[in-house]
Amino acid sequence: MFDVFYMGENPELSASIPFAKQITDTSDIVSQTKMYWLIEPNVALTDADVLNYRPADHDSKYEHIWKWNTKNYGGVRLLPRTGNAGIKEVNKIVCKKSFDILYTSVPNDYFNIHPYADYVWCVDPDYNLNTEINWAPDNFEPYYIHSFHLRGQLEHRYPESEGGIKLFPRDWKQADTKYHGFLDANIIYPILYVENPEDHAQRDIYTDDYVWLIDAEYQIEESTVDWIPNPFEENYIHVFKMPYQLQEKYPMAMGGIRLVPRQWRNLDIKIHDNCYIQDKKFDVFYTNKKFCSDTFDFYAKRSDTDWFWVVDRDFEFNGEFLFIPREHENDYIHVFKIPGFLEYRYLKSVTDLHDDRVSGVYLVNKNFDITKQKLRLLESPIKYDLFYTSDTSNYEMYARKSRTEMFWLVHDKNHTHEDITWLPQPEHHELINLFNCDIKLVPKDYLGADTKHHGDLRGFEVIEYQKFNSVDQGMSESKHPWFWVVDADVDISEDFKFDYIPDEWDTGKTHVWQLANPKTGLNYDYSGVRLCHVKPKGGRDKYVKKIASYQKEFQTVRLDASGNILEQLNNFESQTKMFWVIDPWVELHSEFDFSIYPTQWDQDCVHVFKDDKGAYRNVRLVPQGYEFKSLKQLADNSYPKLKEHNIIASVTPQWPVLTMNTPDKSILSNFAHGLNTPWFYTIDSDVDVLDEISGYEPSINDHGRVHTWQRINPHNKKIHSYGGVRLWPTHCVDEFTSDQIKLNKIPRLRYVKEPLSAYKPYPIVLLSYHEERAQTAFDALSLRSDNVIWVRDIKGIFEAHQAAAKLCQNSTMFWVVDADAELAEDFDFSYIPDVYDQETVHVWASLNPVTGSKYGYGGVKLFNTQQVSEATSWGLDFTTGLSKRFKFMPEVSCTTLFNTTAYDTWRSAFREVVKLTVNSDADSQYRIQEWLDPNPNAKFADDAKRGAQEAREFANWNMDAISELDKINDYDWLQKKFNQG
Repeated sequence: MFDVFYMGENPELSASIPFAKQITDTSDIVSQTKMYWLIEPNVALTDADVLNYRPADHDSKYEHIWKWNTKNYGGVRLLPRTGNAGIKEVNKIVCKKSFDILYTSVPNDYFNIHPYADYVWCVDPDYNLNTEINWAPDNFEPYYIHSFHLRGQLEHRYPESEGGIKLFPRDWKQADTKYHGFLDANIIYPILYVENPEDHAQRDIYTDDYVWLIDAEYQIEESTVDWIPNPFEENYIHVFKMPYQLQEKYPMAMGGIRLVPRQWRNLDIKIHDNCYIQDKKFDVFYTNKKFCSDTFDFYAKRSDTDWFWVVDRDFEFNGEFLFIPREHENDYIHVFKIPGFLEYRYLKSVTDLHDDRVSGVYLVNKNFDITKQKLRLLESPIKYDLFYTSDTSNYEMYARKSRTEMFWLVHDKNHTHEDITWLPQPEHHELINLFNCDIKLVPKDYLGADTKHHGDLRGFEVIEYQKFNSVDQGMSESKHPWFWVVDADVDISEDFKFDYIPDEWDTGKTHVWQLANPKTGLNYDYSGVRLCHVKPKGGRDKYVKKIASYQKEFQTVRLDASGNILEQLNNFESQTKMFWVIDPWVELHSEFDFSIYPTQWDQDCVHVFKDDKGAYRNVRLVPQGYEFKSLKQLADNSYPKLKEHNIIASVTPQWPVLTMNTPDKSILSNFAHGLNTPWFYTIDSDVDVLDEISGYEPSINDHGRVHTWQRINPHNKKIHSYGGVRLWPTHCVDEFTSDQIKLNKIPRLRYVKEPLSAYKPYPIVLLSYHEERAQTAFDALSLRSDNVIWVRDIKGIFEAHQAAAKLCQNSTMFWVVDADAELAEDFDFSYIPDVYDQETVHVWASLNPVTGSKYGYGGVKLFNTQQVSEATSWGLDFTTGLSKRFKFMPEVSCTTLFNTTAYDTWRSAFREVVKLTVNSDADSQYRIQEWLDPNPNAKFADDAKRGAQEAREFANWNMDAISELDKINDYDWLQKKFNQG
């Protein structure tokens, strides 16, 4: 025998093999043989003969490893002393893993005391279990805390996933928990098959704490007889009934299986609703062969059980084949009709046992007689575990207990003495199948499973609940604990049946079904149909995922601007829980279909939708009975609860446009009277529209107001004023005067803070009369503007100005620049007067090169075109005689270069001083003195002085002779006057 080494504590090994050596690490191994055995920690040999194994010489250089269970290698290894050519796995179980058991909740300091231990069991001390637990995690499983239950024990203490028996790894404080079902570690009590299980004295042949007395006619799987009572159930005789056997013999609750304690005399009997012992199983063979004697004989030779099933392989069942023939039926082949499955192959109408279409499920005894067959029409061979319970919602507990892929849960008030023969179709295998009277067929893997209602189940009474219009009515009038409430504004779905039976754990909880959108047909809320209880309990409603009703389409109210908007809104009595409100004049978007139906959580909000410009307005969805406070609330969307939808519901209308050449009331009224639209635009003739007028929709609280937009100065691009483009309510235009229209002085004017127009630039007129620098002046102006008009060599100053006005008739005003004016570099013609100053003559300052003064003489002027065109005379001074309104602008616009010749200098001085003398005010006297005392270094200063002197004398002499004074505007007369010296 090779040397033997072991790790950890292994008293059995050291007792049987005294020379075996304990080591703490493989580095401690010093073998005297060419190979040696290594026994791992927590391993007990189950086949000690393995230690006598000697490999062939050619295999002695390999490590050999045996199994510790059917799936895992490890525990016992045979290794070469030197070198290692690889591993050879020997497919034989020779050991088992066994861990110490502590009757504590956690390991505490166990691993400190036992440094070689990998795991330890911690067990609730109230469990009754074997002293040995034969379970260990797989080799490659991560280090979890493994949690288990023991079947039938301490379920009151451990009702959830976590059990009271756990396997802890060494590093247990950092480990996650893995939850398992039942651990195969219960104490197994003796079983006696007896004719009369009520004779409890039969158990006395055993000294065990309990003994099973089982009716000898039952055929059971003994491996499932592992139930153990809880500590508080020890002083009872426990009685069970097999759900699918001996129903005639045991028709009532008392069955033929008893667990009898040692001290059984004078003890009460406890009848259990559920039996955890399973019927005896027979081998099942799925086939595509013909159901005949040869086929049955073929499978009889292969069966390990006396009876065996032969089943068409196309059947898809997930239950257990559990059927025990009665004693007098043992000579028959049992043929089962399975309604609803493969009926195209096995016809419902065929009952002739010699017809191949009769069935695809046969239960056959090995000693069968093919001539003896029995057709079973009312019994189903497919069974699922059946549990009676007061809590049919506790899926977790019964999924753990069930030995079948699905299991029945039946409320314990609904006991039946009939077999449940209903079988799920394959598509139902992963669903929770619900039936009336609180009955369910549940998959073991129930987490996340959907539910399906199937209605009635044979053998159980069905209750139909009453329907009411309100909860209050149902609470006072219902004859049953449950009642239906159907809202008045819904239509019931054609395929909805009022046959739902709530689960027991939902007693008192309001059930609510899905409500469908009438436009889309899709569910959008839980409402419309409710199942209520006369004794409601708090908490969240239960939502049933099935459409029960369709919301009736919400009503619509279109507002009329000619009436009182608030009264229209607040007096509207909606018959639906919400209603649509559409503002006056609104044009709906072609794709808006009113398909928005808010859920119950949003039905107290006012819902507002976008227009095509992104503003939330025009179309609203409003709660029934909502009270609007003001038009401003509608315009500002200032609701306590508001929800804005990013959906375009309306488009901005396009209104007619009138170009206003003259601000006249009659023009406005005549245009409005020919329209059938509520609004129209006007565009003043002195502006250019900045962009295409794409439409504007006034606010609902502005329906009687004129709207005016900003207009800009075209030179500096800054906002100048409001006007240029206006939007008029068609029905109100007769209320306004021409002056109001012209001056934009309109009551309740709505100012829209958006630039929509720009003033057209005023034309600049150069006036010249044979001046030498006229061409120079024109060229200089043309560099500053492309809107220059040259009026040249027209005799008479008045006539020249009227010629200019005629050329500028499309402009409200025009600039005048004299040919002798040299413009200042920073003068830019950007000034635009307010509408109130458009009939004012504006004169800018100029620099006089002879006197050095700066005032209006020779400066740039701005005239009203209409005034100049309509003038019949101009007085002594055109700038002051044209209009009663005159405005001096102190900005220096130019230098007036009148002193180019002796005559031009004299003429300019003469004309200006005559005007100043006639004015006779203090400022005029000051300016006269400047002309009389010119700058001696100025060109033609003497001619200027002469002109001033002669002008003062002429004016004083002719002060009352206007006709004489008017001669200063006659250039021929002036030439003669100058020549006279």
